[in-house]
Amino acid sequence: MQYAREQGHGHEFFSRAQDGFFTGTLNPFGPDALAETAESVGLDAQRVREILANDEYADRVHADRREALDMGASGVPFIVFDRRVAAPGAHKVAAYGQLLEQVAGPVPSGSVA
Repeated sequence: MQYAREQGHGHEFFSRAQDGFFTGTLNPFGPDALAETAESVGLDAQRVREILANDEYADRVHADRREALDMGASGVPFIVFDRRVAAPGAHKVAAYGQLLEQVAGPVPSGSVA
């Protein structure tokens, strides 16, 4: 994920991996499966295999985990908005809208199509 984000493919890689995991078509613990997923979004599959075989990104991954725990993460789903507001558990769309307004402010009237 860190590498994908650095290369500008973080969201696309995460979405593809998550879709594969939840449909049962991707083993997120399989280096080859992750490399293939990475390649499908334009990343270098060999580079992904190298990263997975060493601890090059370990400090960043541990820091992300610590940050999530500090924000209250204890399971999934756990949504974070702008690294400021967290929403543990599943919520209705209206609740996510309230959280987005808390982070970004209300949408000016007439600007939503």
